[in-house]
Amino acid sequence: MKILLTTHGGFANGILESYKMIAGSTEDIEAISLDDDGITVYQERLYAWLDAHQKEDVLILSDLKGGTPFNECYAYYLSHSTHIRLLAGLNLPMLLETGLQLPAALTLDQYASIAYETGKQEVYMAIDEDEDSLEL
Repeated sequence: MKILLTTHGGFANGILESYKMIAGSTEDIEAISLDDDGITVYQERLYAWLDAHQKEDVLILSDLKGGTPFNECYAYYLSHSTHIRLLAGLNLPMLLETGLQLPAALTLDQYASIAYETGKQEVYMAIDEDEDSLEL
């Protein structure tokens, strides 16, 4: 089981570094970014990585639905959906919760569900509340 982070600019590498700072190093999470090298180079790197991991389950966490990284992953996913799941809206809680579950040897769909649910639950807007009712 691998997790691939794919985003615009340096976000994928940055969030991976944040993950490592909090949870420790891992060989099961990697990052590929769309950078100034352009879409063609990004697509080549992405497809080469995905082709090299065809025998493994891969959870792809992307930054933005409809953005180039997501769209390129989605195009690949359409012909490889048995071993790939693709989510947009990457955030650090999503990555932490999913990455820390990797030793549990869950199914790909279970990992995707963990990422999806955690990503949604951890978006929070601070409001002026009674301090006793605030759950941290």
